[in-house]
Amino acid sequence: MFHHCLPYGPAHVLPAVVHPMQNCVEHVFTTTIVPNVFPSHETIVSHNLIQPENYFPHSTSFVSNVQPLPAVNHPPMFVGGFPGGGPGFGPGFGPVATPYGGPGMPGMMPMGGMPGTMPMGGMPGTMPMM
Repeated sequence: MFHHCLPYGPAHVLPAVVHPMQNCVEHVFTTTIVPNVFPSHETIVSHNLIQPENYFPHSTSFVSNVQPLPAVNHPPMFVGGFPGGGPGFGPGFGPVATPYGGPGMPGMMPMGGMPGTMPMGGMPGTMPMM
């Protein structure tokens, strides 16, 4: 048997010296998915504006009623004015016979109107013109 000799002699074991512990931290990451739902709603409101347009059509009518009047008998008229004239009146001045049978001034119509016009109030049964 072969016996090996230690150069210093037999070894003696002493009690262990305990030092403060060192903390080594290792970070390990994992991914966890958490679904977050944010609902939204859109309402589209259509506005239809109705703008009325008013129209006022108007028409105008003109009616001329012609009614012959009965002839009126007057005393005879004298050419040159009244018999004997008067102060300041010369020959040819005075009433003359009208085509409608009545007296008047030259160019006048019965009832004092102008030729082609109606007197105020018009004919019976008509509205006066405004």
